[in-house]
Amino acid sequence: MAKEPLNILSNLRTLVGVLVFSMGLPVMADMDVTASRQPASATGLDLTVEQRPITVITPARSSTLRVTAWVDRNDSTYQFGEEVYLYVSTNEDAYITVLDVGTSGKIHLIFPNQYQPNNLTSAGQAVMVPASNSPAVFRASGPAGNELIKVIATKQPLDLIDSRVLVSAGPYKQVTKSTAQVAKDLEVVLRQPGVEWNDFDKLIKITSNEVLVPPSTGTIIGITPPSPPPALAPSGTFAPPAVQTVAPTPGRFEIKLRAEKEAYRVGEKVRVQITPSKDCYLTVLDMGTSGNVFILFPNRYQPDNRVLANTTVVVPGENAPVDYQSTAPGGIETLVGICTTENRSIYKGKYDFKSHVFQPWGKQELVSKDLTLVLREPSSELAHTSTTFLVVP
Repeated sequence: MAKEPLNILSNLRTLVGVLVFSMGLPVMADMDVTASRQPASATGLDLTVEQRPITVITPARSSTLRVTAWVDRNDSTYQFGEEVYLYVSTNEDAYITVLDVGTSGKIHLIFPNQYQPNNLTSAGQAVMVPASNSPAVFRASGPAGNELIKVIATKQPLDLIDSRVLVSAGPYKQVTKSTAQVAKDLEVVLRQPGVEWNDFDKLIKITSNEVLVPPSTGTIIGITPPSPPPALAPSGTFAPPAVQTVAPTPGRFEIKLRAEKEAYRVGEKVRVQITPSKDCYLTVLDMGTSGNVFILFPNRYQPDNRVLANTTVVVPGENAPVDYQSTAPGGIETLVGICTTENRSIYKGKYDFKSHVFQPWGKQELVSKDLTLVLREPSSELAHTSTTFLVVP
């Protein structure tokens, strides 16, 4: 079961990657997979002296609890300012705590957080940090180097970090103790009789910021990286880059795009919400697990694709007599949103809403080439984003 969705995911992410890379923009690939659990120092990425103490605590081998984590980039590498998404999954119901340890040794408690206060997770369910509907954001920031994220899962509800050493850092908390002190405190709590736990370390590499040069025939701004895959878990070690929370850049042109759920069963009704930050002409594509691409918006019942700033469009519309349903095979389905401030069609074919509620475009390979050409055409302002959801057979 796991291998097929991963292959589907790779194909879909490659398609989105071709599109975005050709535009000189960041893209998220599929998940980083490591064969076995190792200390973070064994992954080939060096930790600082300040980071190392928190990697040495190890759970009892008798524990049946397993936890894994992954990010939205295959190489776990981000430039300054890029958004980072983390997923955590366990094989049993468990309580999750996630610590972000920067290159300087500063520690932030990023889960649970202000918008995700409940850290009890269900077996086999992936938790996204930050959540898809959360106003919180992680962005990679300096200094360049390797960031460590420590994920701890326990069978019992435990206060792993004393609230007296936590100070507010937006929706998250900064830990005022050193990594050595925190490691010692964790040992005390986790070594209590009857406590069953496991952990996972992940490294994310942060590189110095490079200016992304837009195509010479237009301005591409406000690109929001696609959300990572929702529920497929790899195995291995885990540690992230310098991930910090920042407010959105004022005046930035961006699109927020999401499905109402992170996973759907085949045949289940899907609803998509899109909100642009400026008045624009919107096109939403569905890159299905079958390899076919359909235009979800505009459609037969929503033919006018002009959208006002900060107005949320729901697809299908509230009064539409048809549903948009997830279809076989199972795997990762990708949604792509493109919005331009001038009225021009992203799709160069002829819409046939008499025959189709949602206009078919073609196979993903063809669409990727078409989009590469279309998005290089002269334009005033253009924003692009994508997200994914899981289709379960």
